Amino acid sequence: MDSAGRGPLNLVGSYVGTAILRLAIQEAGGPDNPIKWGLKPSSLLTLMSSVIGVVAALLMPIAGAIVDHTPHRRIFGIVSGIFAVGFIGVQISISAEKNNWFFILVIDTLQTFALLVHYCAALAYLPDLTTDQEVLSHYTSRFNFKQYVVHFGFVAMVVIMTKSRGNYEKATLDATVQTARDATIWAFALGCLLIGYSWTFLFRQRPALSKVPEGSNLITCGFVQLGRTASKITSKYHALRVFMFSMLWSPEAGAGVVLSITITFLTVEMMFAAVDIAKASLILMASTAVGSLLSKAANRFMNPLNSYRLGLSWLGFFFGLSVFVFTGPERKSSVYGFASLWGIGLGWAYPSQRVLQCSLIPKGQETEMMGLFTFVNQVLGWAPTLIVTLMNENDFDRKWSIMVVCVFCLFSVFCTFFMGDYDEACALVERDSEEKRKEVVDAASHVVKQSNLPETAEESRDMEKQESS
Repeated sequence: MDSAGRGPLNLVGSYVGTAILRLAIQEAGGPDNPIKWGLKPSSLLTLMSSVIGVVAALLMPIAGAIVDHTPHRRIFGIVSGIFAVGFIGVQISISAEKNNWFFILVIDTLQTFALLVHYCAALAYLPDLTTDQEVLSHYTSRFNFKQYVVHFGFVAMVVIMTKSRGNYEKATLDATVQTARDATIWAFALGCLLIGYSWTFLFRQRPALSKVPEGSNLITCGFVQLGRTASKITSKYHALRVFMFSMLWSPEAGAGVVLSITITFLTVEMMFAAVDIAKASLILMASTAVGSLLSKAANRFMNPLNSYRLGLSWLGFFFGLSVFVFTGPERKSSVYGFASLWGIGLGWAYPSQRVLQCSLIPKGQETEMMGLFTFVNQVLGWAPTLIVTLMNENDFDRKWSIMVVCVFCLFSVFCTFFMGDYDEACALVERDSEEKRKEVVDAASHVVKQSNLPETAEESRDMEKQESS
């Protein structure tokens, strides 16, 4: 339910972002006229996405330390969820009359960061579900499918509310702002219901996995642990090392990378209003559910690595192809066709990525490794949006911003071909995990012997007889 609740919180940025862009463009007198800090309005969303990526990369290790070294994982998830949902509630106040787009932009940035932190807390529970790769694939596909079903229902309600006002065909500023307000109302309601219920009744309190090392504190130990984990992976797990490097270039890395780039392009170049974004999102969400089912089937007939390669290649190819099709507002209808193709790629690639993450991690080190995965997702997460911002400020044709997503996707796929054999990588992880389990058992046995406690039921009965006599 938490996964389903996070969906609308993430997707609402497309409507709010469209309204922010339209309001900023109106104030500046055009998309290429400087406004805040000398920037063009068309650079606002991509710049803020870059800022979130940099801040997240710096602060995520601290969040990971709180999850690992304190018994407050559940409280951390609850508080971050309250902020993520609460900031959505504040965005309901967006208004063309008040012209408060800059305030809403700041709140939207804070909300995106809060949602990232909340995702970090929720992700720490994933390895606890199962150690079986096939079962994990089933779980991740189900989570994604349910998330996209809620996505679909959320977008459908936004479209219905907009149509009920009779102005859904008008790309006016007032209509765009009202659609953004409708979206925030629904996202706030769904977030309160789904995230509130899941963290109140479903997520359980977990003990600290380990104590803060001597000489460290919660601020520093996260960075120290990341360094140790990275060193361990570099020296021992080649496939995992290369996979993490490939994730640096994945378009999922960072906060709303694909979202901020595509929303800016569609709003400025294709003249999309918020309701147009809603209709495209509706198609994308329906297709993403199909992609999630396709991912589940692909993971049965091939290993998750090849499934991930195919899904991400699909996504990159159709992003690249769209550059040559989206030539102006007269080709607006073609966006809906590409939205369906993008949705299949998104729904296919990311469940496979989740399975890869869990299957390549040595058992007993899940939380440690998941913390590094979260950090890696943010290290270069700001790069695509920063590149797009620089291109825009230097008057490059904005259609090439879409090509940036394509290049990052395909380069990420290219990197995975240096991972080696997937089955051998899993076998190495299994051997190391078994050795670790034996070490734990031997250590426990040694403690039992040192304490003179009986190791078997027979020894226990003998000791009782001796005590009686």
